[in-house]
Amino acid sequence: MFIIGVAGSVQGAATLVSHFNFDEGAGAVTYDAMGVNDGAIIGEVDYSTDTPYGGHSLFFEGVNEFVDVGTDDNAYYYNYASISVAFWAKPTADNADNAMISIGAVSSDIGLQVYAFKNPDDVLVQLGDGSNTSFFDFRAPDTPAFELNQWTHVAVTFDDATKEGILYLNGIVVETYTSPGSILYRAGPIRIGGKADRPNGAFAGFLDEVRIYDGVLTQPEVAELLTPPVVVPEPSSVNVLGVFLLLRRRRRESAVAI
Repeated sequence: MFIIGVAGSVQGAATLVSHFNFDEGAGAVTYDAMGVNDGAIIGEVDYSTDTPYGGHSLFFEGVNEFVDVGTDDNAYYYNYASISVAFWAKPTADNADNAMISIGAVSSDIGLQVYAFKNPDDVLVQLGDGSNTSFFDFRAPDTPAFELNQWTHVAVTFDDATKEGILYLNGIVVETYTSPGSILYRAGPIRIGGKADRPNGAFAGFLDEVRIYDGVLTQPEVAELLTPPVVVPEPSSVNVLGVFLLLRRRRRESAVAI
């Protein structure tokens, strides 16, 4: 088959660095489609066919389970001053402090973390500059778009030039924040479905189509990520032969008419 239009293929100021679609369907490794960092599946994480638009997702039970990405010394770390992350999430439990993605945050006061926080309708974005408290801590309270047992697209952008952070749910801006500082990262585990600084705080539910960008996605680019890929079946040899015979017949008919 041919994929002629892929969600997230728009070109702008943000560059797609890593993309985890979890379509392996089995095994202990999930591969980065961009070839940067592959992820090791830790704990009883299961592949599932429950997805926003086909293929596979990962299901996390919420007990010390996550995908570990780039934990070795030679790993590529996503320490971008301006950064965007995007993914699909379907929470299945009402637990506090569920990290859906954690980047460069070996403690709670640095890096980037996105949580399903305390209630399923509360998405928390936390970024830190290395001080005792995170300078960038905002959420979308009482947001009906993020509910239990329902797929929601989540995207977060941070523009270091303007210090503006934006939280999107299903392509719609639900919260913005202007921070006083820049993000501080530490070399350490990047985790999907769990927290980098401690084993608890694991997400309970499904995650799919995790993307990490160097730079800031625009709202149209975020909205495009909600659209599934357009897949066209590859033409078979039988179909090609049929087209050839039809064209030859038409040429003969044209010659007779002349």
